[in-house]
Amino acid sequence: MSKRLDLIISDDVAYLPGIRAGVFMGAGPMPAVRPSEPKIELLNNITPYASWGDDNLFPQNIIEMSSRSTELPSLLEWKARAALGKEVLPFTRSYDAATGTLKDEFCNDPKILAFLSSIPTKRYMREAYNDFFWFWNVFPDLIKSKGGDEIAYIGVNEAAHCRWSVQNDKGIIEKCWISPNWGTGMVKEDNALILPVIDPYNWNAVEDIKKNTSNRFVYPISFPSPGKTYYQLSTWDGFRTSGWMAIAEKIPVFKQHLMKNQMHIKYLITIPSNHWENHYEGWHNKSEEEQMQLKRKTLTEINDRLTNVENAGKSIMNEVSIDAEGKVQPGWKIEVIDDKFKEGAYLEDSQEASAHLMRALGLDPTLVGQGPGKNMGAGSGSDKRIAFNLYCALQNPYRDVVLEPFHFIADYNGWKEKYPTLTFKTVEVELETLDKSHQTSQLKAA
Repeated sequence: MSKRLDLIISDDVAYLPGIRAGVFMGAGPMPAVRPSEPKIELLNNITPYASWGDDNLFPQNIIEMSSRSTELPSLLEWKARAALGKEVLPFTRSYDAATGTLKDEFCNDPKILAFLSSIPTKRYMREAYNDFFWFWNVFPDLIKSKGGDEIAYIGVNEAAHCRWSVQNDKGIIEKCWISPNWGTGMVKEDNALILPVIDPYNWNAVEDIKKNTSNRFVYPISFPSPGKTYYQLSTWDGFRTSGWMAIAEKIPVFKQHLMKNQMHIKYLITIPSNHWENHYEGWHNKSEEEQMQLKRKTLTEINDRLTNVENAGKSIMNEVSIDAEGKVQPGWKIEVIDDKFKEGAYLEDSQEASAHLMRALGLDPTLVGQGPGKNMGAGSGSDKRIAFNLYCALQNPYRDVVLEPFHFIADYNGWKEKYPTLTFKTVEVELETLDKSHQTSQLKAA
């Protein structure tokens, strides 16, 4: 019985013992998660909701993919905690003509403070920032009081469960469909929660909602991204679409098998994920076993070309494609790898992937520590303090998004009629040097 030519480690990672090569074969037969302009799902010849992604499971797929990362969920949670600060407080604003500056004065209104410090509001803040940094979209839940004269509750509908209705002929989204069962394809009007949506661009929105007989609404908030109509796309998503997320996911699997089987890697061969669908017609329609057979065929061809002395001088054709903007798309890559067993590290790509993730998230490694690799230094205490203060100074645009429903509530509840310049600000801890009044921090509103 002949020895197996290749050692398949996972759907898209393999080892060729004949040439001591590790192979990254791109994405396996996973559901597509490419965001696109929404497709409209037809239901009884009407178009009720806009699909979030090609398969209407974009957020679900992102959550599933991210669960295999040791860094991404933790870093997103770090960003959410940093944006939360200490608490949100009300202030009234005035202009100081003598100094030419704006002056904010704490608004000591018991009713407003009670609302901001309530458990539902605190939970809204945590959950809203979490959805915001994961998906760039938040679906706040506003509920009127029993008499309908105030907004008594604010919460968050799970982002992965929410889909916007198709815009009406005036370009307005009127409904939000909420269901945990999008993956079943069985979501209909009789088994989904469908809530009216507040139009934030409507100058008369407060009066319209007061007249509306419904007592529960969704207030849509998101941070804008170019070309997106229904669902905005987080800036960190490039880490996934560029292929770095797939590389980062493969590395621990590969390292485990390196250690278990004591494989010595001489080459690292990277095959772009789009090779299979471009090279084999009907790739996505083939079964998992058929796809694996074609991958084994490719591995055999690589091994035959690079194995033994008689094949010296042979080459592997490297095809690249050009996109619509004239940019060269990634092609095959073959790298020579030094023996890393003595050093205890096998693939340098983990550190590079981590660096790309930090860049995609807009995080200074000084704040959260260096990623995987040998360079474990993360800067001095002064570096961290300055980096943190700079990071917090840039949070206001994001905080304005999450705090926007509070301004609507303030209008609805009459708070701004009582305090015309009422605003809401996040109080956070600003780190200071140890020699400043012998304190390590002071409270600052931003």
